[in-house]
Amino acid sequence: MGLSMDSKSISKELHSLGFNQSVLAEAIGCSPSLVNKVINRKAVSLRIAEAISKVIGQPRTKVFPELGDRKVIPESRQAQVNRLKEILCDEM
Repeated sequence: MGLSMDSKSISKELHSLGFNQSVLAEAIGCSPSLVNKVINRKAVSLRIAEAISKVIGQPRTKVFPELGDRKVIPESRQAQVNRLKEILCDEM
C-alpha cells in the first residue's frame, strides 16, 4: 500500500479546482456528510472514492490506497437494489 492523500490534501485539491465537498456530493447524488466521511476515512464507498479521485485527477489507488484495486460494478449493485425492492414490495 502506498501513501494516501490526507483529507486536507484532498480538500485543498478540490478547492484549487473550484469545487467543494457539497458541490461534489450534489453532482454524484449523495450527502455532503458522506463525502466528508469518505475523505476523512470514517466511511467507505468505492463509488465516492472513485468520483473524488477522478475529479482531482489522481488514481484512486493513490488517493485511497487502503481500498486496494477493487472495482465498482454499478450493474451488480443496481441488480441488488432491484432485488431488494422486489423483496420489500412483497413484504409490505
